[in-house]
Amino acid sequence: MLKAIKSANKEDVVKIEKIILQVISDAHKKVDSKIVKKYKESVLRVVEKKEPDTSQHYVVTRNDDKEVIGYLGHRKCTKALLSFTYTAQPLEINALYVEKEEQNKGIGNQMIQYIRVQAGEKRYTEIILRSGIEFKESSWGFYEHLGFEYLDMVTDEDEHEYAVFRYRL
Repeated sequence: MLKAIKSANKEDVVKIEKIILQVISDAHKKVDSKIVKKYKESVLRVVEKKEPDTSQHYVVTRNDDKEVIGYLGHRKCTKALLSFTYTAQPLEINALYVEKEEQNKGIGNQMIQYIRVQAGEKRYTEIILRSGIEFKESSWGFYEHLGFEYLDMVTDEDEHEYAVFRYRL
């Protein structure tokens, strides 16, 4: 069954924080509360429209009980990933997480399909994303299955490794 995807609001941030906490604890086996707080504050700034980057948006999907079960963040491509783009109007997915109990039910796929349509309507020409090495087993195959092309590995300023993927619209 298709789930409704809507812009995130302030009330959604508490549930998004729980999803972030779940994903980070599953991936890292220990949780750095500073990282969770940073993500939560970032999402909150965006939904309260206090974020300087006005291209940043979050969307959520809900279960039949109207509870948030997944979210996706997207924005105009940041400088860190521009060298991997091939076109003039790239969109960056900077977050895609689905609650563990809701994974493998097509929700992530539906969110990607949604953002492809939105990106096309807004005249973006490709979608780029990076996925941490800790998500290699759980996410990289998912992105490739959906038509994303693996480009390369990068290391950020904190020496965290990521795979970069691209999808041409």
